[in-house]
Amino acid sequence: FFCKLFGRMSGNEQSIGNALEYTSKKSKSIHTIHDTLVLEAVKQNGEDLFFASNKIKNNHTIVLEAVKQNGNALLHASKKLKNNHTIVLAAVKQNSRALEYASNEVINDVKNGFPLKVVTSDEKIVLEAVKQNGLALQHASDDLKNNHTIVLEAVK
Repeated sequence: FFCKLFGRMSGNEQSIGNALEYTSKKSKSIHTIHDTLVLEAVKQNGEDLFFASNKIKNNHTIVLEAVKQNGNALLHASKKLKNNHTIVLAAVKQNSRALEYASNEVINDVKNGFPLKVVTSDEKIVLEAVKQNGLALQHASDDLKNNHTIVLEAVK
């Protein structure tokens, strides 16, 4: 991963150097340095999330940056973050096809024990996706496939 990272970063060594210098001043933790490097990598190519550890794939900040750069990076996110409204909306804004990788499973809210809304049933997310590409409708929940506003937007 790091060979790939440093091999592709020519021209951006200064930003990596700055990140390392800043991180090393703030914390001596190798995990923090690693996370900073991964964050810099996914800001340049969100698909680099593929090479990250499962812990990183569950890191909200890193995954958010990855999907902002490339919505399809959602494919490599943890199950939990594939059902996160903020992450999925950012991914879909970058690439409507990312809706395909969003979770369609109901995940329980850890704090309250109640089922959370499935992101493919979230009108705002699906509307954003179909505005870019009407074919994204195929990945929406059945309820939203029958939603008048969303269907009209999909066929524009």
